[in-house]
Amino acid sequence: MSDFDRLDLSEPFLRHLKNLVDGNGANSGDLKEISSECYDFRVYLDASWEFYGECKEREITGGEKAEIHFGDDLQEFQNHAQDCLRDARHSESLHEILLSKFRSDPQSGVAAADNAVKYYDFKPFSAYQKCGVCLGGGKVPCGRCSGRGKVRCTSCGGRGRKSCPNCDGSGGQNRPYTQYRSDGSASTAYRYEACSVCGGSGTQVCSACYGSGHRSCSACFGDGYIKCDRCGGQGYFMYIRNLSAHARAKVGIQVRSAVYAQELQEFLCNQSCEFLSQKIPFRLKEEQAGDGEHDFIYVGSHTITRLRFELLGKRYEAAGFGDPLLAFIRPAIFDDLFADELAMLNDMDSDGKISGAEAFKFFNRYAAQPALDASLKKLAKQGGEPKDAVADACDGYISQQAAKQLGDALKRCLNKISPVYSPVVWFGLGSLFWLFALIFTAGFFGENFTERYLLTPLCGAAFLAICLVASWCVLTPLSALVTMFRRRKVPAEYRTGMQNQKAFAKFRKILIACCLLGAFYGIAASLGYAPSLYELDARFDLARNLGLKRGEQTDTNSSDVDRNGSAAEISPQSAAPQPGPSQKEKILYIQKSIGAKQDGIFGARTLKKAREVLDQNLSDVDEIYEAIKAKQAQ
Repeated sequence: MSDFDRLDLSEPFLRHLKNLVDGNGANSGDLKEISSECYDFRVYLDASWEFYGECKEREITGGEKAEIHFGDDLQEFQNHAQDCLRDARHSESLHEILLSKFRSDPQSGVAAADNAVKYYDFKPFSAYQKCGVCLGGGKVPCGRCSGRGKVRCTSCGGRGRKSCPNCDGSGGQNRPYTQYRSDGSASTAYRYEACSVCGGSGTQVCSACYGSGHRSCSACFGDGYIKCDRCGGQGYFMYIRNLSAHARAKVGIQVRSAVYAQELQEFLCNQSCEFLSQKIPFRLKEEQAGDGEHDFIYVGSHTITRLRFELLGKRYEAAGFGDPLLAFIRPAIFDDLFADELAMLNDMDSDGKISGAEAFKFFNRYAAQPALDASLKKLAKQGGEPKDAVADACDGYISQQAAKQLGDALKRCLNKISPVYSPVVWFGLGSLFWLFALIFTAGFFGENFTERYLLTPLCGAAFLAICLVASWCVLTPLSALVTMFRRRKVPAEYRTGMQNQKAFAKFRKILIACCLLGAFYGIAASLGYAPSLYELDARFDLARNLGLKRGEQTDTNSSDVDRNGSAAEISPQSAAPQPGPSQKEKILYIQKSIGAKQDGIFGARTLKKAREVLDQNLSDVDEIYEAIKAKQAQ
């Protein structure tokens, strides 16, 4: 290679680096070339092709035979398949179809080494086998009529005749007639007359079966046989096989170079063979044939360009090959260019959280830098791994650690300035749904589980589904509105897509947990292991009423003391009056006395049970309460 050609390779490399660093904490003029050298290298690529066959078989009910057909000789059918597979692996004439192509075009041979290659299709062949159910006839005896083709007539019960509808099977009837005597008197007499329809037999021929006692079977239409379900009425199965010859390659790569031989070999081993065929010109050096395999050894050559340069007082070294040049030695120059940004990230909270003020500070200060700006836009619109977005924007000239640190910071920054959903809506306002679900399921299961232990869980599941649908319909638009308001000042290219589905997934788990917790508590309350919500409410009302009455009595005593000048004059009765029970206390007392469920609600069940116990038609709570007390006092 001439010196002019070598210069042409280094100049685009240097120009690319200058464009890459320009605006990212440095200017293009800050990058200065120290020296550049070019070195020739060779690549030895060993592609060891292994030949094999693949077989695909189809089973068709009926169907047409293939070009090669073996009738019902399944053994010959199997032997032919084995012969084809053997030819696909060992036949040199078949192998030559593929090998001649790779000899004439080495680049295509290198590119094809990535995947398996199909190079020949054998002619399809077939054989058939009789159906084991119908034995090739395509029909089986009808199960309804047992193969007779007829069934007993349901109209006459198989007798062929049925009762005459005119005489109801009697054969005739006694008819009245008037008999006149000689003296002119008359009397009524009865005379038996045979039925004119059945002739006195009491039966007539069945109109449904015409006297045979049987009717044609509706399943087989009188044939006695129906179509075989196994073979679809074809009587046989056609087996068709399609065989093809394939080859797959095992690839080995070796590099010989005065510099960077190990680094270049590792780089090339991580690339596809198609990529290598596009970057490096190959020629076939030699080939070796084996049993069922064939080796091709290709040789490719190109030039490594090594570039030494200086940037902001620091020296770096990069290397690449190809035209256009592809770098495989990439120094971490952006670790130094973004040193201030990395230091700023290290000064943030150790837990990795970024406040809103820090996020906007980071965004406003560093988003103008081309590399970070491209990373932000890619993360906002395409998502993916943050470190990959930073590495791609820096073209790989950054360490994995720095790329991950910057990428994670950019992702957290985007989540702050351009949130994907509103936590306040989903987990603040959404807590009302959780609380409602908890209370409702606890009360519903506590009230109904013992009486409807199968229906209650189904209703609970329906309630959960309704809550999920309602919460999605209510919270999703609210979250979208709040999110759009929060990022209204962010440019459109930095706005990430809404992700309310993620918030709903978390919200749904908590809602299901609340429903299950309420259901378990309700079941425990229903079985008597825990107080029901109604009992807790009654206890709360009782405690509140007692507290109010004690406060009123204290105020009364204080007034009496102030009015009489001495507390000693207050009688013991006035100092400690006995308050009467509240309405809910009376209901609980009634329910306890009659053995009803103690929920503090005077419903139809409590009223009915109280009337049965008292044997009185009472309706008022006070009347029933007094009646029960009177009955217990007896």
